[in-house]
Amino acid sequence: MTTHHIKASTRRSLVGWTIAIIATLVAVGLCRVAQLPSPLMLGAMVGGLCGAIIASTRIRPPRSTIGPSQGVISLIAAGPLVNSSPDRLASYALPSLIAIGITLLLCAACAWAITRFSTIDSPTAVMSTLAGGASAMSVLSEELGADFRYVTVAQYLRVFIVSFSLPFLIPLLVGGDVDVGSEPLVNLSSHSIMNWLVVLAVITIPGWLASFTPLPAPRLLAPLAIAIVIGEWQPHLISIPGVLEAAAFVLIGWQAGGAFDRQSLVTNAKRLPLAFLCIIVLMGGCGVMAGILTALGLGTLTETYLATTPGGRYIVLAIAHDRDAGPIVTVMQVTRMIVMLIVTAFVPQLIRALRRIKNTATHH
Repeated sequence: MTTHHIKASTRRSLVGWTIAIIATLVAVGLCRVAQLPSPLMLGAMVGGLCGAIIASTRIRPPRSTIGPSQGVISLIAAGPLVNSSPDRLASYALPSLIAIGITLLLCAACAWAITRFSTIDSPTAVMSTLAGGASAMSVLSEELGADFRYVTVAQYLRVFIVSFSLPFLIPLLVGGDVDVGSEPLVNLSSHSIMNWLVVLAVITIPGWLASFTPLPAPRLLAPLAIAIVIGEWQPHLISIPGVLEAAAFVLIGWQAGGAFDRQSLVTNAKRLPLAFLCIIVLMGGCGVMAGILTALGLGTLTETYLATTPGGRYIVLAIAHDRDAGPIVTVMQVTRMIVMLIVTAFVPQLIRALRRIKNTATHH
């Protein structure tokens, strides 16, 4: 890369971040006025999207900040688990696995439809429709020779649509308006030095250590496990300072919204309607599952829909925290994440099998 290209890239990045910050401030304010839940994360997603598209560059927060931000979400998710009995948590295991299995079948059906009614190849279709691990799918698709630009756009489009549909669907699910206007944007209540030290340690050290192990999603699961242990002993020690929570929401929002870029959107413009249709099918299927889970008495319709959403787990857990949702949301979202990561590990073998089948059919 020449010096000219490096300077141009740096300039685009600077412009992109400037736009992202300004757009985030405006979007957070508008989300606040509209009384949407988790305005910081939603506003940051909009800001990241604006910066990425207008400046034609990706908005990537420093990697060193994303792990601790995921750790903050882990502490948020730990709360309902700490306050629930083991028997209650165990009762969600089988429904979780069944719901995840149905979600996988829906993903497979969408992948088949994409290959049947478009020119998109099977590997790209499979990786663009799996509902979980958008960032992992984007990286893996490039390694496996799939169309990584389309996979990235389709995966993050799903995250974006699911995330932004939630604030508008929740009032419909609860049968009225959701009053969040009285909640402060950032909770500035005081926390002890010990509380700060414990929280900072939990959101950084376990995830970093676990990253050297085969544990899936170590930055999320390791802090979650430690937070549950501490929460059973001294729950006040894992109370998250408002400033840390706000920073985590903004950073995660920027990461999701800033994953788009203008070139990928333009290149795949004609394919976006098909991707959008598959996302709607997934959301509809998850809505039906939520209704069934509610009928079985496993939670309110809001809780079961948050538990089954096909993606956007960080915004889901944040909204569940705002809504004081029950443990079913955390149990099902964490289970889905683990299962999807395991499935992702077998995606290379699946794609090779699909290629062998295609080559055999071609030769015959």
